[in-house]
Amino acid sequence: MVACMFLVACQDSEGFHTAPPALNQDNIRYVKDNRTGLCFAAYNSATDEGYMVTSLSTVPCESVTSLLGVDPHQGGAR
Repeated sequence: MVACMFLVACQDSEGFHTAPPALNQDNIRYVKDNRTGLCFAAYNSATDEGYMVTSLSTVPCESVTSLLGVDPHQGGAR
């Protein structure tokens, strides 16, 4: 009986182990903080509940020089 309860508790629920959605590179914007000299990648996404989430990460400025300040949705500087 204990083994039966354990097996039931360990069953995989539908959608529980689904992979996260692929990163949409169109939602990445690169910015430079002129005060500190640091460059950041900002990624905008939304949760299933509809909340907007912005994730930031520092990036080497020399790797994103041509992308700094470019709005990926407009194709030009912002």
